[in-house]
Amino acid sequence: MVTSIHSLNLIEEYGDSDLKRRLVAVAGIIDGTLAPPHGKSRVLKEYMDLSSKQTIHPGRRASRQKLFAELLEAA
Repeated sequence: MVTSIHSLNLIEEYGDSDLKRRLVAVAGIIDGTLAPPHGKSRVLKEYMDLSSKQTIHPGRRASRQKLFAELLEAA
C-alpha cells in the first residue's frame, strides 16, 4: 500500500485528509465492514486475489496498484 501511495502520487492527487478518508474506506471494504462501491465488486475481488499470493511479482504488483487506485477513486 505504501509503495502504491508513493508510486501513484496519491498524496499529491488527493491531499492528506482526503487520502486518509479514502484509505479508511478502502480498509473497511477490504475487511468486509463496508460494502464495495457500486460497480466495484469485481475490482475488489481481483484486488483481493492479487493480494493473496506472489505479492512482490512485478506484473501482479502493477495490476494490484491499478485496482487499488480504482478502489480509492470510488471510495
